[in-house]
This record gives sequence, structure tokens and C-alpha cells, in this order.
Amino acid sequence: SVIATFTNRGAVLKSWRLKNYRDARGAPLELIPSNVPNSPRPFTLDVDDGPTSATLKDALYKPSAEALTIGSAPSTLAFEYRDAAGLVARKEFGFTPAHPYIFRFVADVSRNGAALVPTVNWGPALGSGIVAGGMNYAPAPQPVFYRDRKVTRVAIGDIESYRQMQGAFGFVGVDDHYFLSAVVTPGEQLQVGFSPTLVTVAGESSSRQFISWTVRPPSASWNADFFFGPKDLDVLQSIKPDLVRAIDFGLFDWLVVPLLRALKWINGYVGNYGWSIIVLTIIINLVMFPLKPNSIVSMRKMQELQPQMKAIQDRYAKLKMTDPGRQKMNEEVMALYKRNGTNPASGCVPMLLTLPVLVAFYA
Repeated sequence: SVIATFTNRGAVLKSWRLKNYRDARGAPLELIPSNVPNSPRPFTLDVDDGPTSATLKDALYKPSAEALTIGSAPSTLAFEYRDAAGLVARKEFGFTPAHPYIFRFVADVSRNGAALVPTVNWGPALGSGIVAGGMNYAPAPQPVFYRDRKVTRVAIGDIESYRQMQGAFGFVGVDDHYFLSAVVTPGEQLQVGFSPTLVTVAGESSSRQFISWTVRPPSASWNADFFFGPKDLDVLQSIKPDLVRAIDFGLFDWLVVPLLRALKWINGYVGNYGWSIIVLTIIINLVMFPLKPNSIVSMRKMQELQPQMKAIQDRYAKLKMTDPGRQKMNEEVMALYKRNGTNPASGCVPMLLTLPVLVAFYA
């Protein structure tokens, strides 16, 4: 599912391509920005000492393997660096075949035997940085975190209040409309930082927008699970139920999830999402069909009463809106409804009941 490329210079992640998702050229989709010069790559390590951070960034690490194919058993790719000044750094990336988009990251840094607390610098995320609307809808990436049973999504223009945060997060990272990069280890007190990164590309009228982010663990020796992949309902659910909250289903999320599961179930038989949407639309209309006859009957009754209503309104047409006589007009209209067994709201209620379904289905 993933083709990952690491570089031993800094022991950082250089490329993360999803084989099940394609870019405009039909190639595996790349999630790591490639057009952001002089920026850290994911899993760059920073410490409180500037020269040491610079050394770690440019150091040539020794990998445990030149290549790694994840088979039926978990595998680990390790990088280690040592120098004559007593600086020792080790990074491990642990992969499991069951969850290709999640991996365990371990980082240890020490100098002359004294442990240093590393800050994991992800650098710019996520994807191409192109922001577009309309049919090519691509919103800007944004910080997202889950804390105290609440998901917070931060617009790129509101990051100033969230540049530095500390707390125990269910998950925290950066996402766009379809993909997520996040640390998903719960319960630890983490320091997290976000900053917007704008990149100007020659020949483009607008800057590309990215979010750079860092995470600092509570102790020197740290291991954590990172997710880097699609915001697919089943994938997120299989990893951690709360991770599903990374998907923004909107106000009617309680209805969106069953509809999405129904759509995926239908697609399992149909094999084409276009036709699956049509089939699910037909099913929804069949389920809601009993509401339509009542609405149509009510609307026809209202149309039949229209001449009588107009006659009543004409008699009071010369009265101002503030005139107490207007109350008499309303009473006559309500009496007309009552005599004919008509309720003006009965034609609207069925349509209002369908509104949440339409909004949820669109979401």
C-alpha cells in the first residue's frame, strides 16, 4: 500500500507514496511536499543545543538495511549515528502488515551518556499545497487535534493562537480534505507547534500553502505511533475508533456515517462509485417515498384554497401591517384551514425531514 523512501542523511523520510491512490499522471500519490526547499523533512530531530541540531540534520546515519519489504510479520528499519564528540542518535521505524499507514517511531539522542530530549520536526505538510475551489476542490491543510473528547480544526489564518500547545492528545497533526499526518499515541503530555509555510512556485499566481509542525515528547527516550495516510473510515476505525473523528462529517455526522457505510457496502457489489451513488440515491428515495404523497396532497389542498385566501387578503389589503384588524384576517385564514382540514405546515414538514438526509448524503 505504501512506497516509502528514507535518506540516511539525517535519517529522515524523503518520500511517502500511496499505491492505492493516484495523482494526475496516474502515479502513486506522493504525500510529502517536494517543492519546499530548505525545509526539514519528516522526523528531523532538534534538541535544545543549536549546533547539535545542525549536526543531527546533516549527519550520515547507518541504516539497518538498504531496503525493506513488509511481508506477513512486523519489520523495523533502524538508523544509527555516532561521532567522536560522544554524540549518539538512533531512530527506529516499526511497520506492521496489518496497518500500512501507521508505524511506531522510536528516537534516542545522547551526548557522552547524557540523554537529550529530541523534538520531532515533521516539516511542511501535507501534499501539493495547492488550494483550489469548485470542481477541483482542494482546501488548505490545517492543524487538527483531538483533546478532551473534542476535535479542533484550525484554519490556516487562525494558527497564531495555536503555535505552541501542550497537553494529552488523542491525536494531533495536520490534515487536508482527504489525508492526515498525525501522532496518535494517547495519554502523553506533548508539546506541539504549528506554523504556516507559504511557497512561491515560478509561473503560479498564488502561493502554495503548507503547515509545518513539531512534537516534543515528555522524556528523552520516546516511542510513538504515527499515522500517515488516507482519512478512510474503515482504515481509521481499524486503528483507533477516536481517529475516525479526523474526518469532518459536519453537523449530521450521526447520519453521515451510516450513509457512508451503506455506500461502501453497495460499492462492494457494484464496483463503481458513480453507479453506487445512483443506487444509494434510489434506495433513499424509496425509503422516503411514504412522506411524499402526504406532502403532495397538502400542497394541492392549499392550491384549491388559494382563491378563498386571496379574497380574504383583498378585504384587508388597505390595512397597515400594524393595524389590529390584521389579527382578524389571520383568524379568518386559520378558520378556512380548519374548515377544510388543511395544515399549511404539513406540506413543508416532509421536505424539512428530507433536508438532513440530503445534507448528510452530500457530506
